[in-house]
Amino acid sequence: MTAKSTIAVAVVTYNSEHVIANCLERLGNPLDTEIVVLDNASTDNTIDLVQDSFPSVRIIESSENLGFAKAVNIVASSVNSDQILLLNPDALLDGETLRDLSRHLSEDSEAVAYAPLVRDPESEFFTIGAGLRPSIWRMFLHASGLSRLSGRFPLLRGHYFFNHDLVGSRTSVDWASGGCLLIKMDAWKRVGGLSERWFMYAEDVDLCLRLRAEGNLIKVDKTLTALHQVGGSSTNVDGRVGTVWIVNLFDLYKSSISRGLLHSGTWKLIVVGGFAGRSAVYASLSRLPGTKMQSRRINSLRFRLYATALWRESIRLEKREETRG
Repeated sequence: MTAKSTIAVAVVTYNSEHVIANCLERLGNPLDTEIVVLDNASTDNTIDLVQDSFPSVRIIESSENLGFAKAVNIVASSVNSDQILLLNPDALLDGETLRDLSRHLSEDSEAVAYAPLVRDPESEFFTIGAGLRPSIWRMFLHASGLSRLSGRFPLLRGHYFFNHDLVGSRTSVDWASGGCLLIKMDAWKRVGGLSERWFMYAEDVDLCLRLRAEGNLIKVDKTLTALHQVGGSSTNVDGRVGTVWIVNLFDLYKSSISRGLLHSGTWKLIVVGGFAGRSAVYASLSRLPGTKMQSRRINSLRFRLYATALWRESIRLEKREETRG
């Protein structure tokens, strides 16, 4: 166990050479902060880069890719701090903002976790990594696109918030992304950290819901901002559209929220139908002349892949459960 610090920063890397330097440079070396990088068996120069350029950063090398949740849990068990920051290597948060975030969290007796407003220049829809629990209603609003009207009609807020859903300087949410999330360590320990049920994706939503179940608040402070690096996500690195998040979100709903097969089946049908409908709309719009033809084709493909992946993988999950039963 290391010396006591106010904040421990947990950064999990996997072939992150292209983004980790910007992340650590922006963060700097804030006072009373320990920065730990756990590398998930990268095959690029991530470890050498961190060792050579950031000697104050402690590195934990894994011989295998453990995934996000298990890696963060290892870091959390190795530090001695009042707060722990989960920070993706493609997120840019400066040290001054981190100190402000830490101070706001310390002074807020109701909240156990704070997130800054993470700006993502790549997002066409201006959603933020925070929102409401993935209930049937909230997921219907999200998948169908009706949540985009929540600026005029707050009752239409979906699983993901938009910038206009943040009311006041600090907004209470049901969940915030583990890509940049500061948590009080005593609360982290009470709920047992991240669930290792999933290799990656959904574990941050699950953690937040368990924290909320204790009666605690999770807040997004829009006066403090971080940035998602353009080109930093896996989607942009290899050109594929990531679909694991929606499959794991269904598994989370089915295992922790659903009150039975009827509810989980309804959730799946509503989300698949919503994404399929949006895919069809974008396909139709892409036939219209204009500068947005290509982006509409991409969005049509994106939503079709979400719907297809959820339908296909949910059947596999159900078959696996039947076999285990």
